[in-house]
Amino acid sequence: MSIEIKAVTDENRAAILALHVSEKQISYIESTKVCLEDAKECHYYKPVGLYYEGDLVGFAMYGLFPEYDEDNLDGRVWLDRFFIDEHYQGKGLGKKMLKALIQHLAGLYKCKKIYLSIF
Repeated sequence: MSIEIKAVTDENRAAILALHVSEKQISYIESTKVCLEDAKECHYYKPVGLYYEGDLVGFAMYGLFPEYDEDNLDGRVWLDRFFIDEHYQGKGLGKKMLKALIQHLAGLYKCKKIYLSIF
């Protein structure tokens, strides 16, 4: 099983922008276009593509936000956006990608807690 978490670049931006959830899920998460605009406005956000066996199957956006936790000098790591593209849902990829993201964030930020935005 090959899972990769790749930053959004000029090379994969169009494919990232083409990702979407089903019509009935649209009210639960922002589009990748909105997410990338948010990331331009806030440099803490790190938008990424989620790849399984070489295929782009989802999107996530996370970051370390130091101003949210004065008691913790390292700040808070937030997993703010996460979804699997409509065409890849129902195959167990959400669980696999979330597990990979948690491991990625724990290694990247050396954190013991990851905060979630939930709607």
